[in-house]
Amino acid sequence: TEPSVEPTKPATPATEPAQEAVSDPQEEQLEIVAMVCGGAQGVDTMAQRGALEAKGSLILVPALPVRDFLNQQYLQKAIKDQRLLICCETWPDVAFSAAKALSRNHTIYALGDAAVVVASRCGVGGSWWGAVDCLRGGYTPVNAVCTEDADMEGNRALLDLGAKKCDIRKPIINQIFQE
Repeated sequence: TEPSVEPTKPATPATEPAQEAVSDPQEEQLEIVAMVCGGAQGVDTMAQRGALEAKGSLILVPALPVRDFLNQQYLQKAIKDQRLLICCETWPDVAFSAAKALSRNHTIYALGDAAVVVASRCGVGGSWWGAVDCLRGGYTPVNAVCTEDADMEGNRALLDLGAKKCDIRKPIINQIFQE
């Protein structure tokens, strides 16, 4: 079972509680779940680091060339421990592009059994459009973390499109896989 964490902009004070929730998984839950992540700044890197440090498994679908991040020790250790799969849609050394990032977002949703959108801007960016496409196509259940903060504007709009509300005060993994 794989939840996907959709890429977002860098961490902000408004999104810190949600970021902490996805970057602090319960170790017993990680034995049965692999995280699918894009490696973007902010929530992605916090979530993937948290999962790997808790001895979980990660499927990383990067938009950057692999050489740009593979020098990080925690990723090297995860590869050595056979807990990291890097899934590239293009050759691993192809440079970043907006088209590559959008395509990568769709792959993240496709690989996951459920998705968690931590922060999105309404009508803007890969987090928003990936979730909208996923909801419209019915590909993967989308869960949106929601508070009253401005950084959650897109997430609140995703609820109107059919996303399920995710409460950051409760274990996220329990919420996305209940029922």
